[in-house]
Amino acid sequence: MKFFYIVTLSGKPCALPSEAADSIWHAWLRWDPAGLERFCIEHFGKAIPHVERAGLEAGALLNSFVCCRRYEGVAFHALRLPALFRLDVRLKMRGGHGYWNRIGSGQIVYARLDVRGLGRRQASPHPELTQGALQATGLRYPCSVGITSSGDTTSFAFSWVAMRTAAAALMAAVQATAAATAEAAVAAVAVEVAAAEAIKRPGTPSTDIMNAVNKACQSRFAIM
Repeated sequence: MKFFYIVTLSGKPCALPSEAADSIWHAWLRWDPAGLERFCIEHFGKAIPHVERAGLEAGALLNSFVCCRRYEGVAFHALRLPALFRLDVRLKMRGGHGYWNRIGSGQIVYARLDVRGLGRRQASPHPELTQGALQATGLRYPCSVGITSSGDTTSFAFSWVAMRTAAAALMAAVQATAAATAEAAVAAVAVEVAAAEAIKRPGTPSTDIMNAVNKACQSRFAIM
């Protein structure tokens, strides 16, 4: 749902950076394409076509990145990836898209996730999300710890706070994953199945579909 809003907000071609979100879109297209079109027109003012990544214009992923940050209210100099760019890594989505900030360089690196949903060690700088491309949009990503480009006067204190925040978030994610139980995973899958049933059930109100899909996403995040 967030991506549909991003496309509307941008007014430009946007690439969906999550395989997990794209799989839901594909499922909805298979089960009820007419209902999906009505839903988009009702809530976003227009039909939103599904365009495969190979058919998108250059810069589509950068458009998504910039609009996602704007939508989430991320400060223009903050070292934080938007939620859609972190989704597949959080879910450990097999074959998903993995994006990370490389601490110390300010680079955004990317890799397709392996069968275990991992891939950070193999990640390399993403050609569409380079320092130059980001700065051309007005974003000011620090090039290294304590040193920034374009005359930015960000202090060492800010950089170290950012590093501590990132480390704390990583530890929290590891601890949350370790604490996840099999029962929670089964419950999350059950909610996802219910969401799929809501999508394909004829006559289901669009608000019920949105609530069911959102509940499925929240239940999945709860076990990560």
